This record gives sequence, C-alpha cells and structure tokens, in this order.
Amino acid sequence: DLHKDDVRNVERQVVLSHGELLFSKAIILFEGETEAQALPIFAEKAFDMPAFNCGVNFVGVGGYGFYAPFVRFAEAYDIPWFIFSDGEQDAINGVTNAVRKALHDESLRIDDMDNVFIIPDGNAYEGYITSLDYLDEFKARHKQHIANTETDSDPRAIAGKQQRVDRLTADYYKGRAIENKTTWASIMALAIVESEKPLPPLVANMFNKVREELTNV
Repeated sequence: DLHKDDVRNVERQVVLSHGELLFSKAIILFEGETEAQALPIFAEKAFDMPAFNCGVNFVGVGGYGFYAPFVRFAEAYDIPWFIFSDGEQDAINGVTNAVRKALHDESLRIDDMDNVFIIPDGNAYEGYITSLDYLDEFKARHKQHIANTETDSDPRAIAGKQQRVDRLTADYYKGRAIENKTTWASIMALAIVESEKPLPPLVANMFNKVREELTNV
C-alpha cells in the first residue's frame, strides 16, 4: 500500500544505508549523535554484553521527521522497533506525524504506545542526563579523562585542572554535551555505567521492554 516514493525512501534510507537491520531482532531509533554514542554503552550495561550480540541495532535517523521509513521497514519484516526521542514539542510532533504516517493511523497517540520513549519535561537528551543525580560521577570521569589525555603535561598543571573540576556544575556538563556531542556523550555514559548507580530511568525502562521483546523472538 506504499506509494513509489515511499518505497524508494525505504530502499535508500534503510536498506542501502542500514542493510544490517534485515538481521535485527530489535531496532532502537533515535534522532542524533549524542544518543548514538550513549545508548550502546548503556545497552551493554543493561544486557551484560554488547547489544549487537543480542541482535539489537541502533539507528540515528537524522532528525525527528525521518522515522517513517524505518518504522515501515520494521513493521514489514515484523521486527520489534522502539523510538527514544527528545521531549521538545517539535520533536514530539515530528515523531507523532512520522509514526502516524508509517502506520496509516491519524488518530494514533504516541503517549499510548509502549515502544515510544519520550524524554520528560521537554528536555533533549543532554538536559535529561544532566538533570539526574550523576554530577559526582561526571566529575570523577572528567578528572580521569584529563589524566588520560594530558600525559605530556606538567603533573602540577594536570592536578590544577582536576581541582577546578570540583567547582563545575550540571549546567557546565550540559553545555559541553551540547557543544561536543561525540566526546562528552560517551564520557558521561561511561561515568554512569562504571558507577554503582542505576541507569537513567527512561533508558532502563526502554531496555527492560526490549528485553521482553527479545524473549519472544
């Protein structure tokens, strides 16, 4: 029941670019770079192994308006799919429209779906992760990062930079995560998984649901 343009979109955006999805047991869709860095790290903690060992694939769709071809693909091949989305209203509207289009249901409400996970309080990922109780863990990992990456510096200079970390705030880490997504998303995710604290609640809820689906595959 797809228009020819829709078929071409699925072929171009899914099959040609992400052919490995044909062999997935579950697909997790998201918008951008930050989630691409962080979610696989969290998944390895949740599953006690790399996610690809479980057949779970992560796909950044490149924006909240581009979910539809991936959802159509997953539906066609009967692969469980999940969306992890930012909570800004534009993102919610974009996800809603994309899922409605993909499933041919204009009355669909994504907040009634148990496979769509929206970051609360209108936050993007960076605002969400830094609003939780991980500041001490971020600082500890930050100090370790300084020691690991500035090995040629004077030890006193390294110690001085590490001492300044103690004065940093959650807003600082939010800003760094927004400015340098590929570096700080993984630093912050590793800080969380290497601590004794649980995963972020929304992330943990999603992986619990993924685990339920995997038992049915």
